[in-house]
Amino acid sequence: MKKYFIVISILIVIFISACKNQETKNANERRADNLLLYENKNLGVSFNYPSSFTIADKLEGAILILSDYDNSNNPGVSVGMKIIKAQKPSTEEQIRSLYEGIAKEVGLPVNFKKQNKENYELIEIEFQGFSYYILSEKGTFIIDDDTDKFKGLLEQQGLYKKYKDQFKGISDSIKII
Repeated sequence: MKKYFIVISILIVIFISACKNQETKNANERRADNLLLYENKNLGVSFNYPSSFTIADKLEGAILILSDYDNSNNPGVSVGMKIIKAQKPSTEEQIRSLYEGIAKEVGLPVNFKKQNKENYELIEIEFQGFSYYILSEKGTFIIDDDTDKFKGLLEQQGLYKKYKDQFKGISDSIKII
């Protein structure tokens, strides 16, 4: 009986220790992410972004998210993301028709994926990179990032996945407010 008590006590200590280690790891990951919340009530959009990025929102109807990418060998290269509110709301059919027409004309494939989010529809378009459209009651938003434009350069520097993941995180966190 005493053996069982010792074994059970050891297992409980191991379990508690593992739980505390997991809590510490999760807290460290949250701190490592170091995300900030951006909210633009005029456009009706909010999202989380890395604190090392810069937001430029002085252009009416547009938000530019500039990464912390720095390459002194290519000073003209800026890796960022754009969220632009379209002048007129678009429908899914209009967006599909536009991209399918261009793809047919240039002989390249185009793929569409649609997701229903909390209060909007997200259309992901894979055509020479990725573009995203948000269709909501507040209007149509076009989301685009520069990672695919500079894919070769970023891959050479081992940074493509980092920036692609960061911009995906921003896209995934978008809320229509």
